[in-house]
Amino acid sequence: MSRRTLGTLVAILLTGLFFWWLAASQRLAPVLEGLAAVDLRILLLAFPLVVLLQLGRAGRFVLLLERMRSGGLLASFRISCVHIALNFLLPFKLGEAAFPLLARRLMGVDLAAGTGALLTVRLLDLGALGAMLALSASWAVPALAQWRWLAALAACLALAAPLLLVLGGRLVVHRVQKLATVAEVLARARARHTFGRVTALSLLVWFCHAAVAWLAFASLGQPVDLATAVFAGTCANLAFALPFQGIAGLGPVQAAFAWAASSAGVPLPQAITAALACHAILLVSGCLLGALAVLMEPRLQWWRRAEPRVAD
Repeated sequence: MSRRTLGTLVAILLTGLFFWWLAASQRLAPVLEGLAAVDLRILLLAFPLVVLLQLGRAGRFVLLLERMRSGGLLASFRISCVHIALNFLLPFKLGEAAFPLLARRLMGVDLAAGTGALLTVRLLDLGALGAMLALSASWAVPALAQWRWLAALAACLALAAPLLLVLGGRLVVHRVQKLATVAEVLARARARHTFGRVTALSLLVWFCHAAVAWLAFASLGQPVDLATAVFAGTCANLAFALPFQGIAGLGPVQAAFAWAASSAGVPLPQAITAALACHAILLVSGCLLGALAVLMEPRLQWWRRAEPRVAD
């Protein structure tokens, strides 16, 4: 069985289990009623936030791949849009493999360097999400209020941990001649000004996600405080990082979102509804931006055939 077939089967299974649980727990009907009552005017305010977070993603790659690329923020923005859309649509996180290929096609970046930049960004993402998880959980969950000082310490360590991993990785790849371009990416990542800027952009990306989660709650007439929205959105994004996902991301992501929101005091049916509404706007916006990026960039249009040369 191929990896693609296995990933598809796992995606169907996870999504099926999620909706089976909704039906078995008699929560499917109230969730569907809640989705029908969503205020789309509020939910659509998330679209500019999705554009902003894609710009943040693109800015990180521009910083890490400086002097190794052609094209600027616009090319990186288009790559980021297609990359995220593929992550939503392809099973087994196969969309991640598209980034180095897209970076080579649009920016002339070596495959090893593109892969190194992607891995570096993912480390920074985990650090930013870890910091946000620690702080938001201590503020959103009443039982954790007494541990806020420990959460602040954990957040600082989470933000600093990627730098240690980047330093360690550079020591390893520096000894391999074929990975010289990766070593250059890691050298840029460990530079103080670059690391600070890329970390700040990572926090911007995930705070935009949290703002989308807040809008999802607001669109249901169930406004929550910012800490709850950050906690729910962060748990969902950490679940999305898992190698196994449901169809179009439906399943573990919404379960993590709903669990976090209910832990913060939101009734479970409303938490599930907000999770689905949040995912829907992220999915639609991400795929729309990905489609626009492909339509506006001929080098991304795989259906075009090279025109035959005319003999002189």
